[in-house]
Order: sequence, then C-alpha cells, then structure tokens
Amino acid sequence: MEEKLVRGDQTAFYSLMRKRCINHKDYSDVMFLVGPQRQLVYAHRCFLAARSEAFRSLFSQQPIHAVAGRDAPYTLPDVRPEVFLTALDYIYSNCCTLTPDLAADVLSLSIEYSLDGLKRLSLRYLMDGLSEQTACDVLQAAVSHAQAEMLQKSLEFITKNAVSVMRSDRFQELSAEALGALLRGDSLEADELDVINAVRRWSRSNSLISNRQMKDLSSSVVPLIRLPLLSPEELKKVEEENKKDGMIPMEQMAAAWRFHALKENTPYSYSTCLRVGTKQRASHSYLPSERK
Repeated sequence: MEEKLVRGDQTAFYSLMRKRCINHKDYSDVMFLVGPQRQLVYAHRCFLAARSEAFRSLFSQQPIHAVAGRDAPYTLPDVRPEVFLTALDYIYSNCCTLTPDLAADVLSLSIEYSLDGLKRLSLRYLMDGLSEQTACDVLQAAVSHAQAEMLQKSLEFITKNAVSVMRSDRFQELSAEALGALLRGDSLEADELDVINAVRRWSRSNSLISNRQMKDLSSSVVPLIRLPLLSPEELKKVEEENKKDGMIPMEQMAAAWRFHALKENTPYSYSTCLRVGTKQRASHSYLPSERK
C-alpha cells in the first residue's frame, strides 16, 4: 500500500488549540507583556521556536532555566495585543482571522518575526480587500516594508479613486515617503487643485500633531505639486493661501509664474506633465506637446 498523507478535522483542531493552548496558562513556559498596558500573554517556546527563526534566536539567547516558573516575561510595548494574539493563532494552527484594522500590523509583525506564511496571508488579504477606507493603510505598509507588488496594486487603486481617497482620514496618516510615491505618477485621476488642497490638509494635520512647521514637514512632497498646470487666476489664489503657511517655497511659485509669463515651452519636467485627472485650461497650450 502506498504512503499517503491523511488529514484530520482541521476545524476541530483549530478549536482545540484555541481553547487549550493559545494564550493558556497551563503548561506554558514563556510569557509576554504586550502593548502599552502590558497585557499578559502565555505561550510555549517549542511552538514559537519551531515556527519562527526569530523566536528561536531570541530564546537561544536566554537559557530555558532562566525563565523557569515563567518569571521573566518578554516585553513588547509597541505591539497591539490583538495583533500578537492573531500571530499566535497562526503559529499554533496555521490559520488566523484578519480584519482591515489588524492586517497591516499583522504584516509588520510577520516580517519582524520571520513568519513567511503569515506574511503571504496578510499581503493577499490587504491586496484583495483594497477599498477607499483601506487603500492608504495598504500603501503605507507597502512603502514601509518595500513590498513591490502591494505598492503597485495600492497605487493603481488610489490613482483611480484619488479624490475620495485624498479626502479620507487615513490619507492624513501617510508618511511623506508614501505620499511622494503617490504624487510622482501621471495616472492620478485628480485635478492639480485637488492635489494641492490634499497636500495642504495633510501638511496642516501633521503639523498640529508633530508641532513642526508645514514647510518643513512637506519639503519632500511639495516639489511634486505641478503648479504650472494651474491657470494664472488659480495660481494667484494658491499664492494668497500660501502666504498664511508658507508651505510652497517662493522659488517654486516663481517658476510657475515664469512659465505663464513666458508663454513658451519649458524644459522637460514632471512639473508640467498633465495628470490623467487634470482639467483642461487655456494655459496648457503653452505646454510641450509631449506633456499634454
């Protein structure tokens, strides 16, 4: 008779593991204090070390007898307890429940602790569940963890839903690097006035949180704004608004005015390239033909 892999009831197995092993004090030999409130979580070294090289390395640095009686818990103050427990679900049972609120942080934890299977599950969940509410979180995670496929998918989604995404609360939480990745593209389906207003809201929000000046916070992002695409009337209004916060450097404003004053083609530059969502203006006739 041939050798054959047979499988038991996986649902029953998962239920039993959750009931008797995952975060269960009986027979556990390691503890974690998780999150700002130091929530106590119980685990088993053999499971964690078998599933994660990072945990194996961590435990090898501290002999098992040094934590006999579970008197030396590991502290993870920057990890949300629900994220850590989701990772434990996966470690013990090879499955877990993901939600939009958890997935990005679970991805971060899976990368940090070399849980490749959980990383793949998190990536797929995030990409398959892209929406106007989650797109910014997915973009930020892609940039933070250098995930090329996820970056491409999130940018494709956001560029097609740019105006609504840029008005979302999550947009304000993007890093300058993530926002820059979005603004570099020509396929953004938003007019430049929408882009400028979104960058100003982002900059103002983060300025209040960090107590830094808007011009400092946005110094790597503002150069990606394409001021020459505005009409002279619109540019004048932007300049008046800019006097209040100084978000846009004087040199950048002057370059846009120079374009309108000379009414001639400028050297090839992203700053004069129409985006997909750019509304037509009479001044666009000055643009180089390859920029239209």
